[in-house]
Amino acid sequence: APAALDQQHTPLGINGEGFTTTTWLAQTFVPGVSGSLTQLEVALFCSGCSGANPAITVDIRTTSGGSPTSTVLATTTIPGFSSGASVSYTANFGPPATLASGTTYAYVLRLQTNRTAGDYAATRSQNNQYSSGAWRFSTNSGSSWSVAQGQDLGFTTFMAQPFVASGNLVSSLKDAIVPASWTTLS
Repeated sequence: APAALDQQHTPLGINGEGFTTTTWLAQTFVPGVSGSLTQLEVALFCSGCSGANPAITVDIRTTSGGSPTSTVLATTTIPGFSSGASVSYTANFGPPATLASGTTYAYVLRLQTNRTAGDYAATRSQNNQYSSGAWRFSTNSGSSWSVAQGQDLGFTTFMAQPFVASGNLVSSLKDAIVPASWTTLS
């Protein structure tokens, strides 16, 4: 089945939090359906940026005690940019992460190479509006995590549910009258 919107947190403020090679940001979330996380949109901007635009690494990770673990289920990059406007940037996962409904996961934002001028930042809400997760941050490249009280990062997840191989097929009423010349339908 094609991917469909699953979880989102879009009512955002005008503030953001920066991330680097050592300062990582994460947002936990709970999928509403089981399937494959194919796409994630993240609200980002670049404050005072010029020069080279390194790519942003995005991981989908398992969690323990509400914080991201070192287990990476899927990873991709978002191409670098220098825009100061908060925009939703798309991370496409190939292969996608297989997630279970009702389980807490985290997306993690980090850099492989720091910017030379300016800072990438994730746009956040002014309060805790996404009840199924929390914004977390690490100042030591993911070795330990702290919770940012009362705020969430902006995101949207897109899940593809697996094909159902069996089931009952019910035709509409217009198919109820079969011409006499038909002996079988296969």
